Amino acid sequence: HTSVSVPPTPRSLMLGLLALCHAAIPPAPSSSAAWMQRSHWIPHNDSERTARFMRLLPSLGLHCPKVGVSTFWYPSIGRRLRGAVALEPIAKHEEVCVVPLANMISFLSVQNSSFAPVLRMADKDVSQRGLWEAAAISLFILREGARDSSPHAAYIHASFSGHDPASIPKTLPPDSDAFRALKPSVQATARR
Repeated sequence: HTSVSVPPTPRSLMLGLLALCHAAIPPAPSSSAAWMQRSHWIPHNDSERTARFMRLLPSLGLHCPKVGVSTFWYPSIGRRLRGAVALEPIAKHEEVCVVPLANMISFLSVQNSSFAPVLRMADKDVSQRGLWEAAAISLFILREGARDSSPHAAYIHASFSGHDPASIPKTLPPDSDAFRALKPSVQATARR
């Protein structure tokens, strides 16, 4: 399993949901499990999806007792985001989340999926490996989220569906007021 530890912090933002160990849902014995169905998640709002996901975590081997999900102000980009928050104080080196390694969405997940042939056909520039891997994971998440049934449906629909891409600095036009309002360091990162 993989553990994440953080330095002490008062009930504040701990990790973004992506940093919540990219906790993916493990394959189930049957693809008919309700939580694997897109229709199980789509009719519900963000709060209901999050509540369903948090109730499902223990049965899937994920243990995050001091982590919750909330909407909070993210000052460096000047926007409200939904993500993981500390529910209680966290001690230095304390284990925050335990996620079975096999349950994480990672580049290895993509390589072990039916998406693998696409990866082999792509021209990969070694200097751009990190960018390529991030793009492959993003495409994998989009594909899995669009399927009627996926072992990753719960994580994808509870974590990503409610996010407005306008909150991501890289999506803002450089000549927009929203981009100009960002801190210079965030602007520099978004231009990369």
